[in-house]
Amino acid sequence: MVLCTIDHPHKYELENICRLFFPFERVTVSEQACGTPSDGQMLAVTAAKRSGDCEQLYVRFVSGDFEREASDTCAAGDSAERERLLAVMLFKILCEFTGMRPGWGILTGVRPGKLMRRMVDDMGETAAREYFAQKLLCLPEKIELCTEAAVNEQRIIASSKPRD
Repeated sequence: MVLCTIDHPHKYELENICRLFFPFERVTVSEQACGTPSDGQMLAVTAAKRSGDCEQLYVRFVSGDFEREASDTCAAGDSAERERLLAVMLFKILCEFTGMRPGWGILTGVRPGKLMRRMVDDMGETAAREYFAQKLLCLPEKIELCTEAAVNEQRIIASSKPRD
């Protein structure tokens, strides 16, 4: 599989999304524009283009006769939102292509309990759960597990001394 990341720094995160769906496939990352995939090859192209105060985001996936594109916009310079939107678009296309739906959505390489705990502190449990479902594409059972882990972690942290 070839993953092209054009004009954005999120190659590591998007490569991990590809690995969710193709764990045994070699993923080659290129920061150059990629052409047409050769026979049997999968090609994912992700790009960001700044236009004034916003960025136009684009994802394209091609494998054989299957070809899908998606686009979205975000505020210029909002790196976290750019990364999230590119990951969401690629995730949805790969779900359609493979018929798979990973339960943790676009979360890769993070401790979801820690993220949930931080979000609950910042915005409350209901809003944090909604964010996990709507923005990170986590399934309800994973959100429940994550919330339970966050509550248990918080109890342990609260009973600990600063240097524990």
